[in-house]
Amino acid sequence: MDFTKPITFNSLGINTLVGAPTGKAQSGYLLEQFDQSNLEIAAYAEKRALTDGIDASDVYLGRRRINAIVTVFGSTQGDFWDKQQDLLAAFSPTVAYTADTANLGFLPFDFYQPTADIATWPTSAYPDGIPLRYYLRPSQPPAYNARRDELGGTPALGLSNKYALALVARDPRKVAITATSSTASSVTNLGDYPAVPTIVWVSTTVTGDLTITIGAAVLSVNIDATSTTYTFDCNLKAFYKGATIRMDLMYHNSKFPTLAPGTNGITVSGGAVGQRPTVVFRHSFA
Repeated sequence: MDFTKPITFNSLGINTLVGAPTGKAQSGYLLEQFDQSNLEIAAYAEKRALTDGIDASDVYLGRRRINAIVTVFGSTQGDFWDKQQDLLAAFSPTVAYTADTANLGFLPFDFYQPTADIATWPTSAYPDGIPLRYYLRPSQPPAYNARRDELGGTPALGLSNKYALALVARDPRKVAITATSSTASSVTNLGDYPAVPTIVWVSTTVTGDLTITIGAAVLSVNIDATSTTYTFDCNLKAFYKGATIRMDLMYHNSKFPTLAPGTNGITVSGGAVGQRPTVVFRHSFA
């Protein structure tokens, strides 16, 4: 994370004072600390019976807990308390939920990550580094302590206070801010972690079985000739005909794919000759 670049959550910039001070009294926000290392692991490891070693399961990541500290600056007493209120509202769990109920209040937390890999991320297109985001929801309101010795001084000199933020990501990965959409025979995940795609197929006049293969994952469904959009939501592991879930149209051996880092080939059988699915994904990082 680049602490010299803009960082936003719930439409609020929380890193606006990154340049040299222009006067005694400042107005804005400064992200002081960002701890993203608290990551749950979903797996088991148990002692083997009557022998050495352990039995272990496959490994998945659970929720990522994030703790941050933001300092609020106000050029006047009123400006400080207004900016504090904006921060309290932006990081309220219920306000975040209301802002996007469809995603249960998990909102974009956008930032930039510096990189020296300008072959993959050329400075002409990415002058500030890799634009990344988490989808986060506040797990509690901001914690702070209003003290007389810090907030009862001379208002003309400006006021400031620190606020502790606690957030949670249900998807632990960092993803590119801008989604990539492709109908090509292969797609490239520029990140270092598997990306979760959404695959869209628009039915034409061909009925019968449709099979889409990405890596070792095979999706097999039965489609009809109506002009209908079929969607594989690989994140929710759901298959839609139009807006209706139709898991009954999928064959039992189907497996929702992820896109491994690097190039992923996509093969199709069934459907109209030459027709390709649209694959939408975000480059993903650990």
